[in-house]
Amino acid sequence: EAIRRSLTEEDHKKGSELFGKLIELIYSDPDIDELGLLVGLKGKSPAFFLEEHKLGISFWCIAPLYSYAFKLFTAVVKTLKGENSEILPAAAKSLTDSSKVILMINPDMHTCWNIRKRIIKMGLIKYDDELKYLSVVFTKHPKSGAAWAHRRWILRQVPPFKGLESKVLRDCPFECTAFKDELKLCEFNASHNKNNYYAWTHREWLLDRISSKKGLLKELDWVRKFNSMHVSEYSGLHYRYQVLLKLLQTSSAAGATLVNDILSSRHSSSKSTGAVENWVVKMVEEELESNQDLIMNYCGFESLWTYRRVLFLLQLRLKGLSPSKIISTLDGEIKKAVAACAEDVSLHDTEKQSRHSATFQMWCIHAATRQCEEYIDAQSVNKKDSRVSLELRKLMQMRKTSEANLEKYWPGHPSISLMRF
Repeated sequence: EAIRRSLTEEDHKKGSELFGKLIELIYSDPDIDELGLLVGLKGKSPAFFLEEHKLGISFWCIAPLYSYAFKLFTAVVKTLKGENSEILPAAAKSLTDSSKVILMINPDMHTCWNIRKRIIKMGLIKYDDELKYLSVVFTKHPKSGAAWAHRRWILRQVPPFKGLESKVLRDCPFECTAFKDELKLCEFNASHNKNNYYAWTHREWLLDRISSKKGLLKELDWVRKFNSMHVSEYSGLHYRYQVLLKLLQTSSAAGATLVNDILSSRHSSSKSTGAVENWVVKMVEEELESNQDLIMNYCGFESLWTYRRVLFLLQLRLKGLSPSKIISTLDGEIKKAVAACAEDVSLHDTEKQSRHSATFQMWCIHAATRQCEEYIDAQSVNKKDSRVSLELRKLMQMRKTSEANLEKYWPGHPSISLMRF
């Protein structure tokens, strides 16, 4: 805004000229597939560059170009009588062109996207053309939440994502070209832009349209391969957890109940998890083994330890274990966490790995303690019972040992913050 206000009348005239040239260039090549910004000096480098369907815009012309497009867009919007008023073809053309330029520079301007929605409903912008334009915007602005939301709105208007036709998509999504294209778009943007939350959110939206066990297992296999090459990707690991929950949810009625309890932060009793199918439990165990391999091979990545927390908790809730078995499972996890620090790695990585291991142990002990208390309440067991009392004392002793380790590797760390789920 400050830059726009500082522009002179000459700059605005230049902006009008640049705007006309850019629009002409865009319409001259309908197959533009990439957008970028060019570094160059004013007067010595071209304002725009178009070669092999790649469009470049020089930095020096951004301010006057954006200023003119914004003023044109605002002026035409003011002529509209209301949200549901008809947009005349001439006004629609000006709004389409100006919003296209604005969104190439600033894709989070919601007013532009909303106006384009109205023009699309009028049939003056084709759905396929808008999807293609969005793909170009993502090459420069892959983390624009407004652009990804607009894409989902477009998809909801057309088959196979529209209304009842989406049921066909649920039966065989991976055979649908449109669905596969969306998956490829998400993968490209996630691979080239670390922790692209918006691309992963879009893929999670697509995940809701996969209902078969075969399709979900295929998606799990893909995300496992992706995570093995992007071990620090928190968003990717979160998506992997969502795939696991979806598999659990579709496995049986008991699995669906357990997922609802997890998502609502309620604790399930062992009675509600008894009917969960064995392949689901085995799948979680395989996830733990895969995660352990990554932790051993990629030292010091907190993302892997954070993902292991939810796997450990999911394992406890799936099995509905008694206190003695919970402690046995916990002891196994702690031994693995300790073993992960014994590898020959650099001093810096060893320090980070030890910290992550110590915090993980503290978190697991707290999770196990809550699970034991839940079991005791569900089974109406007397805490003063000698056997139960012994198990609880074991947990307290393990907690003290873990707190000492945490203080050793991370002096002064507020251990209570590790107790959050």
